[in-house]
This record gives sequence, structure tokens and C-alpha cells, in this order.
Amino acid sequence: RQIMSKQVIIVTGANSGVGLDTATRLCSMGHDVVISVRDSAKGVATIETIRKTVPQATIMYITMELSDPQSIRDFVTQFKETGKQLNVLINNAGLFKRFDDKQRYTARNDPALELTMVTNCMGPFHLTNLLLDDLKASASPSVPSRIVNVSSMITSKRQSAPFYIDDLMLAQPGSHVNGLHTYRNSKLALNLWSNQLALTLAGTNVVVNTVCPGFIPSTNLGRDFRSSGCM
Repeated sequence: RQIMSKQVIIVTGANSGVGLDTATRLCSMGHDVVISVRDSAKGVATIETIRKTVPQATIMYITMELSDPQSIRDFVTQFKETGKQLNVLINNAGLFKRFDDKQRYTARNDPALELTMVTNCMGPFHLTNLLLDDLKASASPSVPSRIVNVSSMITSKRQSAPFYIDDLMLAQPGSHVNGLHTYRNSKLALNLWSNQLALTLAGTNVVVNTVCPGFIPSTNLGRDFRSSGCM
């Protein structure tokens, strides 16, 4: 359903899968879309792909690496320099290592940060907080601003490995189990934060939604699955 009049919408991780489809559909509805990609080559290619379907698309890209706080700050600075009034933020970008991968991956610039958690939750947390004032400024009772956090129903399924609230980065010996564990933890943390954010923003006309798009094999989120024997 079209989101009323033309709005400025940020979609993270929009170069493939759910993010690409979301950005394309929003462009076809006439919205002004800003996508985040990890490098300029992907940004150029993504815009070319979208304009093949929507020639009149109003779209631009800004590079961002969600596991790097400075990259997130740079993204926000560049977005604000456009002078666009932000209406919707869609935190779509995500990472899912192989189900059975027992290696603990770390962020490029900080080995203390577990890569899946920081990409799927802490990065979106940082980005959203830096953009909250923009979202509040554009919000009204008739046309609220919106934050959409893409999560997963996997958080509702019973798992043998626990959720360590006091060790989100799984740094303690034995706390990291496998790729499925780290992904589930990251999305559970995302859900908990989303719930608290919704309470915090009550009365501001900024709406928080957490959605599960379902398992979609064609998205690059599952690019490591085949080598794990799970598909």
C-alpha cells in the first residue's frame, strides 16, 4: 500500500534481495529513496538495476559499513548534507553466517565486536539514534514517521544455546556456539531494542515496526548456507 504522499525513505542493504525489491517498489510508488551500500560499485549497479524497472526513479546511494561506527556517522553526515527531510528509515541490512560455523567473526575495525551482532543490531541502533531528530521533525499525527526493523521469526523458536544479555558480543569462552546462534541472538536483541524504542517514542508520532519477511532463498543473506549443508 502506498505511504500517502511522496516521502523520503532510507533503505539499508538495498543492493540485493529484500532490500533491492523494497527500494524498487518504493521508487515505483513515487517516493524519494536513499539506499545504503557497502561500496560505490554496488551503489551504481543497484541504481542502474532499479532504473531498468523504474526509469523515473528518484534514488541515490550513500556508502556505509554497519559494523563501523565511523562509517555510520559519515553516512548520516552525507544524508543531512542533502537537505532531505527523512520520513521513513528501513533497517534492512543483515548478516547470517553459516548455520554450523563455529568461528567467531569480528568487526573489521574492532575485534571486541562480534560481527553478526554489530551488523544486525548495534549498527542499526547507532544509525537510528543519529537520525531520530530528523524523523521526529518530519512526523505529524496524520502522517507519522516510521522506523522499520527487519527481524526474523527464528527468535521465537526454542534454542539450546542461551541468549547472553551480559555478553552480547559473545566474547567469553564457550559463549559462541555457531552461526545460527549468533544470528538468533542478534535478531532477539534487535526485537528487544525495538520494543523499548517504541515505548520511548510514544507520543512523538514516530512509529516503530519490527517485521519478518520470511525465509527467502534468493536473498544474499543466505549466501553461506549452501556450503554448510543446510540447503
